[in-house]
Amino acid sequence: MDRGTRRPTADEIGEINRTHLIDTPLRPADLMFMFGTREDVALRADTAARLWREGFFRWSIVSGGVTPGSEQSECTIIKAAMVAAGIPADRILEEHGRRTPVRT
Repeated sequence: MDRGTRRPTADEIGEINRTHLIDTPLRPADLMFMFGTREDVALRADTAARLWREGFFRWSIVSGGVTPGSEQSECTIIKAAMVAAGIPADRILEEHGRRTPVRT
């Protein structure tokens, strides 16, 4: 069978998971990063709000620029969802993906 089309066995998948999927316990931190996306925004915001309520972070930074088909940045959309889920707006720092050229 061609190696490019062969599916891994259950044992191979188990070994990959044991080797690469590390279970790291959560610990409280000062800052949580929320990276821009259009996928599962509500789920991500709800998860962030749960972590906020449980005391896992004091501040969050949300990133994400404007993507095709939208006039709002991912940052704006995600932050609004996080605030709606219960995280205070003044605890969420914003990065809208704008790049300022460096002049030398």
